[in-house]
Amino acid sequence: MNGAITKTVDDAAALLNLMARYDPRDPHSIPQRKKDYLKLADRSIEGMKIGFTPDFGIFPVEDEIADLTEKAALAFSEAGAKVSYIKPNIPYTANELAELWCLSISIDTAIELAELKANGLDLPGDHRDELPEAFCRWNELAAKTTIFDYYRFHEVRTALLDAQEDIFSEYDIIVSPVTVCGPVKNSQIRGMTEGPEKIKGVSLERRIGYCETFIENFTGNPAASVPAGFTSNGLPAGMQIIGRKFRDEDVLAASKTFEKLRPWRELCKVAHSRNI
Repeated sequence: MNGAITKTVDDAAALLNLMARYDPRDPHSIPQRKKDYLKLADRSIEGMKIGFTPDFGIFPVEDEIADLTEKAALAFSEAGAKVSYIKPNIPYTANELAELWCLSISIDTAIELAELKANGLDLPGDHRDELPEAFCRWNELAAKTTIFDYYRFHEVRTALLDAQEDIFSEYDIIVSPVTVCGPVKNSQIRGMTEGPEKIKGVSLERRIGYCETFIENFTGNPAASVPAGFTSNGLPAGMQIIGRKFRDEDVLAASKTFEKLRPWRELCKVAHSRNI
């Protein structure tokens, strides 16, 4: 799943106009009519059905984050959308999914490390002490991955897709928090930032388990993360907006509507004035 970090929804739509095109050499590319996402992002969401979940039925979530994103989601009703509470039926724990995600993204790195070793540069063997322990551990596991592990990975992806499509049979958009907690401190080691060990007494996988966004990396649905507001200590919290497959324009329209209803530049000014 590829995307961009932009300051406004129009910026994201303009970039998607450049990115979205058919390439016959890409097996994942889909032939479809060219769309003007800038124009589609500017349309009304009146009548759109939006389902809000604070936790996908599997994540422990801080109360403040759940309340903040729920209030943000309800703002869509001001534009004529119907907002309802939903509970996805996902047959796995958040930790099971997070660990499988970590393994899946380590596979490409393990292959690259093997290629480097074949060319005389054995980073894990000769420079292990210079590498983060979590990096080494996950890539060692990835190197031992079997065909049965790949099969289970696709079973899990299918189950997640089925659970999500059950919701999209009734709703146009799914909305959730971006993370289950407030912002965490960045690690001094690039790419090694970790979340809390527990939320509400429930253990979390610390690399990605505090983020609700990685579910869409499994399913491949279009999604956006937008500023939802600020916590009581003045730190930002995000809201995730998810659309049906190949309906990026719905995500952009919902995102731009929220941008108009709750301008995040104004939110930043308010938060900043409170902290002065």
